[in-house]
Amino acid sequence: MQAVCIDGKYYIDRCNCFGGSASGRIFYAFYSLVLWIASEVRGVKDVLAHVDDNFSWEYASRKKFYEPYGKEFPEKQAKLLELWDEIGIPHSEKKQENGTILTIVGHEVDMQRMRISLPSDQRAKIEEELDKVCGESTKRDWARRDVQKAVGVINWSLSFNPLLKPGIHSLIRALK
Repeated sequence: MQAVCIDGKYYIDRCNCFGGSASGRIFYAFYSLVLWIASEVRGVKDVLAHVDDNFSWEYASRKKFYEPYGKEFPEKQAKLLELWDEIGIPHSEKKQENGTILTIVGHEVDMQRMRISLPSDQRAKIEEELDKVCGESTKRDWARRDVQKAVGVINWSLSFNPLLKPGIHSLIRALK
């Protein structure tokens, strides 16, 4: 909560201002309560969160029709959406993923094969960034920011493969 001065009058802004020093703590405190309600009051167990993304598991046979989107979802997902509707948390249909292959933080997670990989469009972006600094058509006087961007993209792509990260740490140190 903060006070905002508009035309000489002060108004109380009850919104969580992201970027403020307490915004993360406030959001996590609130959302922890939402997940507690889901688990302990509504019986929706095993729902986990990564910032504002939720994920869980469900038996393939346990489906529930979710009226606002007019289709079936895994039961836990439908119940969580109903809770969000009840307490006024906005959501969109396009972000409601389910199945055996999910995109989590830009990586494809295949639950059946127990494999994490980069989608082809993400691989193409990495190749494009690398080509800017390492390709045959690249001049030797590339911009430092191009190298930093390429290193950042590679570093992100290795977030699910931490054992490969030592190879990029020397580049990161050299850019400091």
